[in-house]
Amino acid sequence: MAYWRGEGGASGNALPVMNGIAYKWAKNPDCDYFSCFGMTIRAESVSCSDGVYAEVNLLDADGTVVGYSNDTVGSLSQGQKAKLIFNVTEKGVKSAQLNGFTCR
Repeated sequence: MAYWRGEGGASGNALPVMNGIAYKWAKNPDCDYFSCFGMTIRAESVSCSDGVYAEVNLLDADGTVVGYSNDTVGSLSQGQKAKLIFNVTEKGVKSAQLNGFTCR
């Protein structure tokens, strides 16, 4: 896994990059109706002219997958940022695990 060196977290640590997309989990995402997980992404080494698809597994307290969530954003040029929201409707979800990004 590569790391995004531009903007680290609070400690200045590099952010992970998967499939050319750098990402950082949001601490307090803005959820509309449900519980959710949020993420900021950046097209680090790719341009995604037809958008980005992202998917996460939803895990319970034991780390068992109990569902999944996904989000998409429109066209992202290299270096451009976007916010993703992964809504949760299942009960007992405690965390999310990134499955991956698809640059379209």
